[in-house]
Amino acid sequence: MGRKAFVSLVLVFLLVLTSSMPLGAPTAVALTSDRLDPAVVVAVTAGEKSLSVIVQGNGDIEALKQAITRLGGRVETDFWIIDSVLATLSPDALTELAKDPAVRYISLNHSTRVSEAPYPVTPTSDNSPPDEETVHDVDVKQGLLSVRYPHPLDLGIDQVHAQNVLGRGVTIAFLDTGLSTQGTLEKMIKAGFEDRFVGQVNFLQGKPKLKKEGKDANGHGTHVTGLVWNAFRDRDSGTFMGSAPGARILMLQVLDENGQGKYEDDIEAIQWAVEHKNEYNIRVMNISLYAEVASPYWADPLDRAVEAAWRAGIVVVAAAGNGGPNPMTVAVPGNDPYVITVGALDGKETAGYLADDTLAVYSAAGPTYDLFVKPDVVAPGHKLVSFLAPDSKFARERADRKRGEHWFVMNGTSVATPLVSGVVALMLERNPGLTPDQVKYRLIASAATALDPATNEPIYSVWQQGAGRVWAPGAVFGDLPGTANQGLNIDKDLAGEEHYQGWTTWDEATQTFRIQDSGYATWSGGYATWSGGYATWSGGYATWSGGYATWSGGYATWSGGYATWSGGYATWSGGYATWSGGYATWSGGMLGTDMAMSIGRWVPD
Repeated sequence: MGRKAFVSLVLVFLLVLTSSMPLGAPTAVALTSDRLDPAVVVAVTAGEKSLSVIVQGNGDIEALKQAITRLGGRVETDFWIIDSVLATLSPDALTELAKDPAVRYISLNHSTRVSEAPYPVTPTSDNSPPDEETVHDVDVKQGLLSVRYPHPLDLGIDQVHAQNVLGRGVTIAFLDTGLSTQGTLEKMIKAGFEDRFVGQVNFLQGKPKLKKEGKDANGHGTHVTGLVWNAFRDRDSGTFMGSAPGARILMLQVLDENGQGKYEDDIEAIQWAVEHKNEYNIRVMNISLYAEVASPYWADPLDRAVEAAWRAGIVVVAAAGNGGPNPMTVAVPGNDPYVITVGALDGKETAGYLADDTLAVYSAAGPTYDLFVKPDVVAPGHKLVSFLAPDSKFARERADRKRGEHWFVMNGTSVATPLVSGVVALMLERNPGLTPDQVKYRLIASAATALDPATNEPIYSVWQQGAGRVWAPGAVFGDLPGTANQGLNIDKDLAGEEHYQGWTTWDEATQTFRIQDSGYATWSGGYATWSGGYATWSGGYATWSGGYATWSGGYATWSGGYATWSGGYATWSGGYATWSGGYATWSGGMLGTDMAMSIGRWVPD
């Protein structure tokens, strides 16, 4: 694993919380600090009478259940995938439960939601009418349309399709709001998509059951899945509008009409996917939902669930979030070091022409609070056209986004993510034996980094663009035999034996984040494309250029400092540092008061 250091973690977070409580607040119970999500403490001190929590065990699930029921709690659901249960307990019961040796960690049943980037979708500069500027002349029978921005061209996806690689036989599971099978979509399904629509499973009510009929009261899920399975071709370019029009689609509905859900729904859906992986050949999981970070990745139940799916052989592709351009805004589960995290770029509606592309200003940036470089890659996420679910919340309330009766335009990392999920399906059709770590390596090693043509230096930092733009031909056809996540042991991570920190450090003197010297010599298998020292990233399959206006201080710096980050780097060195000593929450004072008081707030719409 290289140079490691065992870290003794110190919990200062609870002290920050308790010292900032107003007079008259309920008295805090004596909670065992190293086994509690700080959000649980916040809820208890706020006077909650009962709490829905996810209790992680130490290997004996029956002992865990008995401990909960003995204290008057109620076990709701068994999350065997992460050795945990969903339970409802009183604050007093939580106090006692946190002391039980069967308990490893207790987390709040956090809310999750889908979040579209708030930036308006305005007509382009030539003042074309909204319908004409985006999509028009739709011929359902022939599967043709005229679209202003055939975004697959910006990732070279059309070149892969030209080799008759369409993602056939690969099932992509989506955690989202649903998939409508009404209107134009119903006609398309009857015209040939039916065999590729595995079905929809609703985890929001009753016992989950696979149904061939799809419903989407919100509209987000229909749009996101359409970016993969859309088999319409653009008349001018001839390209399919979906990134993997031959792939099979499975919708796991975990978000309601308002685009909101809970950890319990997400984890149950992931568990279902792992359980039925071989039955439906589920090889890819698209997660275009997120929540703010409330604990280290290794203590967060949703992060643990995506790791379990990754270990089971499912490639997890997650949205970075839309909290950019500030650093440390990558959300759960995109903050997990194992999975593929996707940021967004703005293609300026000039498909196939890359020189004017820029990083989308809202695209979340790293490092993560666990010091990892995120996002891993970027893809187009601005003004993408896809299907509109009839009578959905989007259709009723987002008139500015509608383009005709059946089309809709969206921004955000949520819509960049399915483009990458589709590329992964293309990779797995071509090379079905690839593991998730091999897929991630190929995506990163073939990515096109944003470089300044004059200096050949990166325009955006590695914490903004990761390895760069996904380039599908290189990922699918390239000879790239390495594996990602070198230095990380997912089995030990999930077992609670080892946890890790990334290579990022904070330079107090210059107020910049930096990659530790020699830090990425072994990252993801030792890329030859990493050069120029701690802060530069060069090489890759191709190059694209962008503007400097979206980031201040240059590609290697994060200007203005960051108030919630402080000290503590003397406690680890080299390699991927290893955390040990049980479940505590961060070290070195990385969480300040402003972060502490933000727990429970989610990425704004």
